[in-house]
Amino acid sequence: MPSPSEQIHRSIVARTPLICAVTEGDERIETLMQDLAGRAFSKPVPLYRWTLSDGVTQGGKPVEGAPRDAEPALAWAAGRSEVAFYLFHDLHRRILSDIEIVRRLKDVYQRFRPTYSCLVFSSPTLHLPAELSTITLVVDMGLPGADELDALFTRTASPNKQLAPSLASLPADVKQQILAAAMGLSYPEAERAFRRALVGKNAIDASVPRTIFEEKQQFIKKSGIMEFAEAGIRLEDIGGMKMLKDWLVKRQTLFSEEAREFGLSLPKGVLMTGISGCGKSLFVKAIASFWNLPLLRLDMSKIYGGSFGSPEEAFLKAAHTAEAVAPCVLWIDEIEAGISVQGFKAEGGAASRVLGSFLTWMQEKQGFVFVAATANAIDLLPAEVLRKGRFDEIFFVSLPTKEERKQIFRIHMSTRKNNPDDFDLNLLAHGTKGFSGAEIEQAVVSAMFEAFSDKRPLQQRDIMIALDRTVPLSVTMQEQIKKIEHWAYNRAARASEKEEA
Repeated sequence: MPSPSEQIHRSIVARTPLICAVTEGDERIETLMQDLAGRAFSKPVPLYRWTLSDGVTQGGKPVEGAPRDAEPALAWAAGRSEVAFYLFHDLHRRILSDIEIVRRLKDVYQRFRPTYSCLVFSSPTLHLPAELSTITLVVDMGLPGADELDALFTRTASPNKQLAPSLASLPADVKQQILAAAMGLSYPEAERAFRRALVGKNAIDASVPRTIFEEKQQFIKKSGIMEFAEAGIRLEDIGGMKMLKDWLVKRQTLFSEEAREFGLSLPKGVLMTGISGCGKSLFVKAIASFWNLPLLRLDMSKIYGGSFGSPEEAFLKAAHTAEAVAPCVLWIDEIEAGISVQGFKAEGGAASRVLGSFLTWMQEKQGFVFVAATANAIDLLPAEVLRKGRFDEIFFVSLPTKEERKQIFRIHMSTRKNNPDDFDLNLLAHGTKGFSGAEIEQAVVSAMFEAFSDKRPLQQRDIMIALDRTVPLSVTMQEQIKKIEHWAYNRAARASEKEEA
């Protein structure tokens, strides 16, 4: 796909009078237009800039005789005979409510059509009135790519003379780490991250990409929809799920060149459903750790909050951020919260558009973004999501078997500095039929609190008492669990081996 610079360049050469550049902040489109003004044609053309605070400027200086307000400034631009580029900021709100602004933009379109002049107006979101939508080319600038980030980093570091030697001899691997750390940030966010990473530095070293990545974690967290999640879970830290683990291990080889030559493509994603507390979210973290990939968590319920534009815009922004961070694992927790059948009734057309955006993105996503989705109520998901091929596989995570419960007890005792061999794990596993992994963990923790308060080591009796006080979900939600199990029968692959009778 052509870069935003290439798209706008081609459009100008093709005599496109009006362009809407969808971008966050002003700096990126200004840098791009300054570059095009100098190289789009055989001779440089003037670039005029308008903002609500400065009016019309050229090269940072006010243009004599140019009106300050938006509507007369547009009329002024339309009346000029010279070939020039015009960049207008701060119009995106007024074009939706001010018919005079819309009329002036239509005049610009008519006057510029026979010429190579072009007016670009920036907007953080795409909202055009019907009168302009048919005559305006929309260029979604998305997030900056590696080339733009490279140029931005150089411009940010260059004024510091102390950094000049290390910038000139920057090793390729360090530069790659810097660019990879900044991928997924908007232009102003990347600039701030670069400045933060370089402040007080006399040389560009390995700490720079680390600081940039830390800044990226904060920026993505502040977005409110996504956040970096700590993985840190190994496959051996999870009890049971042998079938799911085997599936994951086999797909490790798909990253090899031999797999490409064999005709295999990279895995797309996995959907895990089952009973709450049985390890679905834990396994998502294990996927990221096993493949040594960053883990991004998307909260689907927040895309309907309205704080990030329309729901479909919010989802696509998150999806494109994941693409920019790729390769990565995108964790969609409780996916039914965003695209359930019930949501279609509650949210109306918005939920349908989010579903359409999700399905299209899953089909066409760029880069390696492995989607790991979890669902507690999978029967609420529309059939389009469950269609074969949308995800590589759908797994049902059931309540742990007796052997898996032994593994879970062993893991939680070991991680909490207790020797599992000092306990009768067979007895504990036998007495916890119907318990989830989370309930077993909580029983161990509760028992340890009792032992610690009595200032003595943990004993088998402490755990048995804690278990006796626990009413598992398999009892309190028996009907719902049977419903989930009934749905999964012959519809989903089992995450665990069947328990022997």
